[in-house]
Amino acid sequence: MSTTFDLEYDLQGELVGVGGDYGVAEGLTEHALRHVDLHPRGTYHVCCRRPLDVTAVLDRLARNGTDFSVDFFLPSAEVMIHAAASWLPKATTLFVNAAEHRLLEQVIDPRALPEVVITDGPRAAVVRRFGRQVASAVPPPHPAHEVSGAGDTLAGTYLAHRSQGATTAQALAEATAAAARYVAAPPLPIPAPRRG
Repeated sequence: MSTTFDLEYDLQGELVGVGGDYGVAEGLTEHALRHVDLHPRGTYHVCCRRPLDVTAVLDRLARNGTDFSVDFFLPSAEVMIHAAASWLPKATTLFVNAAEHRLLEQVIDPRALPEVVITDGPRAAVVRRFGRQVASAVPPPHPAHEVSGAGDTLAGTYLAHRSQGATTAQALAEATAAAARYVAAPPLPIPAPRRG
């Protein structure tokens, strides 16, 4: 079974409760640890969100000396940032939005972090190394249709460009442009049409 969520709203339309059944994702931690053990010299991106046991995964990566980057999911970011704090200085890059960055600063000194990419919706994204800003890029203006997935698009594009030798500024410019294009794309119809 896949992951499912129950969202509970009050009569005014405000979200008052979220429940989740993680289904197949319950095996995520064991799967990730097996993969890391088989490929200890790989490069990994860890999405620190439930139900992943971030302490087990990040500890294994750090003990192996494996290159890894990290991002968070705002609804669980506070808990996950606290859980991950000991290993964050070993991450090559952290990806956070402005709200997650404020939570991060409450837990760890930004000067201990090798690289943090901070996004803020349509406002400038910045890269900080050991607390010092080294790059910024303003996303091109596009009307947003769907923002879910914009952070993943930005992180993936940034990491791909950096792995191909792009400078930090080039990678950030490409990443913000890709995320802006993503949010501007028309949403898929629900239910999506069947393919083939």
